[in-house]
Amino acid sequence: MQLRRQLRSQRRSFTGLLRQQATARINRHIRAWFRQNHIQRFAGFCAFDGEPDLSWLMSQTNLRPHLPRVGRDNKMHFHPLAAQAHCHTKKPGIANRYGIAEPVKTVQVRLNQIQALLVPLVGFDLHGNRLGMGAGFYDRILASHHRPPTALGVAFSFQQLHALPTDPWDQPLQAIITERGIIHPQQSKLYR
Repeated sequence: MQLRRQLRSQRRSFTGLLRQQATARINRHIRAWFRQNHIQRFAGFCAFDGEPDLSWLMSQTNLRPHLPRVGRDNKMHFHPLAAQAHCHTKKPGIANRYGIAEPVKTVQVRLNQIQALLVPLVGFDLHGNRLGMGAGFYDRILASHHRPPTALGVAFSFQQLHALPTDPWDQPLQAIITERGIIHPQQSKLYR
């Protein structure tokens, strides 16, 4: 899909001080949302292909971060992030077949034990629709649970689009967090 390639290229080319500042603001907005909603156990992701780096958030001592692993069944499973593991060093465990760092395989945590799921994305709109990398892992994991955790998209503000085409299997996000603040799709307003 041309749109996906274009947005991924734009995301990868966002570098330097502006990227560092935007990433720091995203981490602070997520942390504030976690405090407001009493979130401790969450699933994050290791930044890949220009995604925002959540290492600072995952290193906070009063939080219990988890990372996804793609199993042999081609489904995502969540595992605690080891205390000394850091995504930016590419050593939380191993890289999967997509080149994305994954945690060491330990005790698997059920999705209903996770309070918030931070979802990487390529693009999003104000209706809570997301354009992912195309494999459908997050859509499948959210659709497979009766009461999934709150799904929060994590992106840079330039990834926002007017509208995205959707498919029946696409799962909407409850909120999108960018460096500008938190977008709640129901109201289509930005909260800082």
